[in-house]
Amino acid sequence: MRWLALVLIVSALAGVGAHQPGPAPGQLLEASTRIARIPWGGVLVPLLGSRPVPARAAIGPQQPLPASNRVLATDTSVARLAPEGALVPPIKSGRVSAPAGGAVQQPPRAPVGTSAPPDTDVWLARLGPDGAITQPINITDRKGYDNQPSFTPDGKAILFTRRDGEQTDIYTYDFTSRSSLPTPVTNTPESEYSPTVTPDGAGISVIRVEADGSQRLWRFTRDGQSPQLVLANVKPVGYHAWGPGGTLALFVLGNPNTLQVADTRTGRATIVAQRIGRSLHRIPGRGTISVLQSEGDVRWIKALDIGTRTLTPIVRAIESADGDYAWTPDGAILMSDGRRLMRSSGDGQWQAAADLSALGLEGVSRLAVSPDGRWLAMVVPERK
Repeated sequence: MRWLALVLIVSALAGVGAHQPGPAPGQLLEASTRIARIPWGGVLVPLLGSRPVPARAAIGPQQPLPASNRVLATDTSVARLAPEGALVPPIKSGRVSAPAGGAVQQPPRAPVGTSAPPDTDVWLARLGPDGAITQPINITDRKGYDNQPSFTPDGKAILFTRRDGEQTDIYTYDFTSRSSLPTPVTNTPESEYSPTVTPDGAGISVIRVEADGSQRLWRFTRDGQSPQLVLANVKPVGYHAWGPGGTLALFVLGNPNTLQVADTRTGRATIVAQRIGRSLHRIPGRGTISVLQSEGDVRWIKALDIGTRTLTPIVRAIESADGDYAWTPDGAILMSDGRRLMRSSGDGQWQAAADLSALGLEGVSRLAVSPDGRWLAMVVPERK
């Protein structure tokens, strides 16, 4: 006898019960207990409150049923039984989307070169002129991946990336109220990362992991509608920052990873450097973009001149796990060594500005500063 388990955690059951008629080919089986039995005849038998639901469009390439006495574990409660008895890969409930042609897209893979993301939260704190922080609050406060914060130009909201199961979308938090819950901006079958308001203020640019695994730069309206591909031939893009005149600095994954400068008017990109970090930022008040680059065992924060494609050292980066940093409006750089918030004001030196450990914020990685310099968003590992 063969068993099919449509659950994340499979438990042994004894004395399951009598057979019920199986669904017709093309139907979806929505199992409330997510346990079903496959007799030798190949008919899927729902058990323990499972119920068939109306047939939907095809989901994707078919996969054979598990062999006798084998258990198949999935992360969803919806699957389709094909006419010949093969099980079409399941999809996440509530994420079914039928584009042109009727095919339902599966949730895409995680970004190229990444493993399952860690559980992290986005924290918000008051930021003083000297880098001191006060009144930290956890604005996401849930189990799961909340990351990559970015302030809107008006300083009233934070955009960030949220992963829900296998699906990643862009969310927003109106922090002026400090009492509202985050709300979704995008809600697509694909996954979106690294939200950034576009230079014209009318849209947001994101790294999008498409259904076939392609990882490219896309643009949405501010309300998460009307997706448009920005650079068709540049992939896999990991991170981005906007420069002047429709230009972009891109972290493009590869062996090695490369810094590329792209022009949205031509769609072309040029490799400028290698061995760069993921933290790319427009330098306040300038037309340049900052980049973290490794030289041997030393990492430098450098300024990229988009026009000349040259890199100029600014300051040697402190030791940190990911090399994340952020700029304040007055031109200072903030960076965390995991236990302290460090500040460099342009003299090539770093000073401790805040004791993160004392605030219970150890392990801070990504940082973002509001346009007025009064707020700091931080990514912090979820507390155990």
